[in-house]
Amino acid sequence: MHIIPAPDSGQLLVVITPYVGGQSIFELVARLALQGGLEVVDGGNTFNAYHVVRTLRRQTPAYAQAMARIRLSRVFTCYQMETLLAGLEGEPRGGAPLLALDFLSTFADQNVAVAERRRLLRTCLKHLQRMTSAGPVGVWVRARTVVPEEVGEFTALVAGAAGRVWRLDHLPAAGPQQPRLILD
Repeated sequence: MHIIPAPDSGQLLVVITPYVGGQSIFELVARLALQGGLEVVDGGNTFNAYHVVRTLRRQTPAYAQAMARIRLSRVFTCYQMETLLAGLEGEPRGGAPLLALDFLSTFADQNVAVAERRRLLRTCLKHLQRMTSAGPVGVWVRARTVVPEEVGEFTALVAGAAGRVWRLDHLPAAGPQQPRLILD
C-alpha cells in the first residue's frame, strides 16, 4: 500500500508527518529507486538504508542495483542545506526525483539567529521550486512535539511554497500486524 504519493514534475510536494514513523517515507524512497536514479538530501540524518533495502527486497531480487541508484547527501546545518541545494540546482538531473528528508531539522538550530534561518529557508525553497522543472521534487517535514517557536512559521513557509501538501496526522504501524486472538 502506498501511503505517500510520489512527487510530480513541475510542482513541489511537501509531506508532513508525525515525528516518529518515517517508514512510509523510506517506502517512497524505495519506489522511486526502483524507477531509476534518485537524489536524496538528508537534513536530519534520518536516511535509513535498512528500511529501504528491506522494502526493496520484498519487491525485487535486484535490490542492490536499486540501492546503487540512490545518491545520498547529508547536511547538518542550514548553511550546508543552502549550499548543497544551490549546487544541485545547477546540476542536470535528467528527470530524476529529488527528495529532501527531514528538511526543517537544520533550520531548528538555535545557534543561528531566527532572521538568518528564515532567510536561508526562503532561499532553499526558491532553489527547490526552480528544481521542479528538472524533475520531481519532494520535501519531508517531521512535525516535532518540542520545537522552537518559529518552527510553526517555518512549516507554514514550506507548505506555502508547495504545489501539493500531503499531511498525515498519524502513520500506520510498519510491517504485518498480528491479529487479535480474543475479541472484546
